Amino acid sequence: MLRVTYRLLSTRLPNGLDWNQGRRMSVTLHIPDSIVSGLRLPEAEVEPRLRLELALALYSQGILSFGKASELAAIGRYQFAGFLGERGIPRQYGVEELAEDLTYARGE
Repeated sequence: MLRVTYRLLSTRLPNGLDWNQGRRMSVTLHIPDSIVSGLRLPEAEVEPRLRLELALALYSQGILSFGKASELAAIGRYQFAGFLGERGIPRQYGVEELAEDLTYARGE
């Protein structure tokens, strides 16, 4: 069984409230061995590829912002943008993404 675990320390909502009030949040995805063994990927590529595919899917549905999706995929923003282009996934660019890009550009 493959287990992929993500930890979230805090998420600030636009209204300034802390979504999980400072608690640690962890999500573990259990993928049955029968599915893992059916993947047509070398073992070393399984976790990074699943992270990328999940990030692309969540971004394309508007569930994750660009910055958070690239963070989930554990790749740089430029590289993530390249994958979006390869898949024909349009860039969703709004106020939140602008704020993230400005923060990133300032090195914060």
